[in-house]
Amino acid sequence: MKNDFSIKTIKQLFKSNQKSVLIICMGTFIFWALYTTQKRGGFHDLDTAESWGVNTFSGVYFNLPQPVFVLDEGTYPEGLKSQALLVGNERFDVAEIIAAKEETPGEFNGKYMRISGTLFYGDEKMLIELTDGMNAIISVNKSLSYPVQQTQPKAVTLNGEILNPKCWFDSLKSGEGKSHKSCAIRCIEEGKPLILKVLKDGGNVYYLLESTTPENINTSLSDFVAEPVQIEGQVLYQNGWNVVRTNVSKIKYLN
Repeated sequence: MKNDFSIKTIKQLFKSNQKSVLIICMGTFIFWALYTTQKRGGFHDLDTAESWGVNTFSGVYFNLPQPVFVLDEGTYPEGLKSQALLVGNERFDVAEIIAAKEETPGEFNGKYMRISGTLFYGDEKMLIELTDGMNAIISVNKSLSYPVQQTQPKAVTLNGEILNPKCWFDSLKSGEGKSHKSCAIRCIEEGKPLILKVLKDGGNVYYLLESTTPENINTSLSDFVAEPVQIEGQVLYQNGWNVVRTNVSKIKYLN
């Protein structure tokens, strides 16, 4: 009798609280789904660094000033501009990945394509790492070409710090200064581009660096990375990014 009473009591208790149990189960499922999505998603926030993973993106590819991908509206975090800088993974730089898929050099410039990668963002800028390397280019529509957007260059002198954007966006704002120099140089050796970070009106303004000579700007400027510098050159706006055209003779240490 005692066991029978216990079983009935448990059944009655479960029946009376069935709605509450269902709500708890649904809440747990929703929380787990959101948590899993955040962890697996291709967004990696500069401030929180809470999520890793690979997503598929659609947009237009440009090879200047550095490889840039203009994302379709609604496929990137709200409040950011659509132009994402492209970088390679640890094995291949972007130029190698693109060249391996092109039949003729430069044919993907201005073309609409689908790619896979990991999105990093912060300070209103985005960067996509082609994490899958040679498999990162999913499809290319060669039937249309989108025009390059560029302003006229003008002379400028800027004070700032030369950084590697992958180190900067991937290190939660710690990718600057002398303590991070070795990491930045390693990224440069892997073919990742350089940026100049300039403090202006209480915020950061970023400039891609482009050489005015045939030399590889990554190699020539490695000594200046993670150091306060002054740069003279020509500034312009190209495909969504500020650009400084300069060479090593126009750069000097501020300290």
